[in-house]
Amino acid sequence: MKKLVVCALLLMSITGTAHARLCFQDTIKEVHVGRVANDFDGGMAIYFHTTSGAFYMIDNVYNMNDPQGKFMYYQLMLSVLAGYKLKGFDNWNDACDKINQITLMK
Repeated sequence: MKKLVVCALLLMSITGTAHARLCFQDTIKEVHVGRVANDFDGGMAIYFHTTSGAFYMIDNVYNMNDPQGKFMYYQLMLSVLAGYKLKGFDNWNDACDKINQITLMK
C-alpha cells in the first residue's frame, strides 16, 4: 500500500503543466475536509490554507471519494506534517478558483 501511494504521488507530481496557471507555491497551514461550502461536493470537499494566508479548494471533481482527490489530500497533509512546499495549478482557467494539479517539491 505504501508503494502504491508513493508511486501515485510521484506520478501526480511530474505531470505536465504546459497550459496550467500557477496559483501558489507555498507550504500548507491547514486542511479542511467535508461540507465546507454550499457546493456540489457531496460533503467530501477538500479546502486548504497556505502559510501565506491564501485559501483554495481542490476542484470538486477530485473529492475525498475519488482516488485523485485522496492523493491530492495526501500531498496537502505531507506539506502540513513535514513542511514540504507544494505548487498548485488551475488547468481550467486563470481564476485559480479550483486547484486540479499539485506538485510536491523538496
